[in-house]
Amino acid sequence: MRSALSEEESKWLIEVQRSDAEEDAASLLKFLLKKWMYKFGVEVSGKFE
Repeated sequence: MRSALSEEESKWLIEVQRSDAEEDAASLLKFLLKKWMYKFGVEVSGKFE
């Protein structure tokens, strides 16, 4: 578990690019999830009513 004071920053799903996918497994999974959602038209909204 990462500390709240950690300087390491993770990228949000919308910020992940193809070049980031080669860094580590978490970035690869984020990139593949983003690509899948774009391909199949899945939209994620932060507002739920």
